[in-house]
Amino acid sequence: MLKIIRQNETDWAEKSRAIYARLPDIQQFAATQPSPVCRPNLNVALPDWRWDNTTKFERIYFYHARKAGGTSLAQYFKEVAKYHGLEFVADEWNAAEEPGHNNVSGASTFYVTHLREPVDRAISHFKYQGRWNCANLSSWLHTNTDWIPTHSNAMKIESWDKTEGHVDKTCKGTHFRLGECAINCYTQWFSGLSCPQYNMSTDIQHSVALAHAIEQFFGVKGVRKRRKAFCEKSSAKANALNPINITQEILAKLHDLNEYDLRLYNDLNNCGNKYEFGDVNFATKINK
Repeated sequence: MLKIIRQNETDWAEKSRAIYARLPDIQQFAATQPSPVCRPNLNVALPDWRWDNTTKFERIYFYHARKAGGTSLAQYFKEVAKYHGLEFVADEWNAAEEPGHNNVSGASTFYVTHLREPVDRAISHFKYQGRWNCANLSSWLHTNTDWIPTHSNAMKIESWDKTEGHVDKTCKGTHFRLGECAINCYTQWFSGLSCPQYNMSTDIQHSVALAHAIEQFFGVKGVRKRRKAFCEKSSAKANALNPINITQEILAKLHDLNEYDLRLYNDLNNCGNKYEFGDVNFATKINK
């Protein structure tokens, strides 16, 4: 039976202290690893940056980065987990689970996430819910309402330049949550850190070669099948009725502000259209 679990939120303050303490070790370890986009790691992550090549997977963990095709991919990996009889975990908004630290079920885990070019993702996120409130858009499209999206009641893309979209994330409280985001969003979601920020040294929908490699690897078709997010239809219609002018100046600003995410994206995506998934079939790494 497919078991779907939503992760508990993590204490960002405690996690930030732990990551800062281990940052030199993390950076040194990461430098020795091939890009998981080009060559997935079939070993099981253990605490203290160790690997186990004998333990088999019992669980798929998918981290849904917002406005990067995650709605479609979450459904695909849900089907992969069902096909192989694995537990399935999907996370969004909260900090990503650190590999090797599954404190919920303890099951050995295969970790999956996804990246979209960061500036393109930031603009898509603005059009989706940063320009108008998502709930308002949904009500406008599906119910009788006096409110309609216009240029005059729209937020401006010029102010979409903060860690939480139009504002800087304050990190009040004990839990990290990030729903709206314009800059260095992957860095924040994957680390669970926004305050303070620290320096860190694949688009499947458009890569036929990568899509084919993934489907061959998991034994399940349909990775490029699109599923629509909650207010995708209403936001698309609102933006079509109210075209936005995205200037070169805005693009340049978002490019500069997304420095760390762009480094991450370019490093991971540097495969030369060659995806060395190897001869190991995913099915052979499952604990059944």
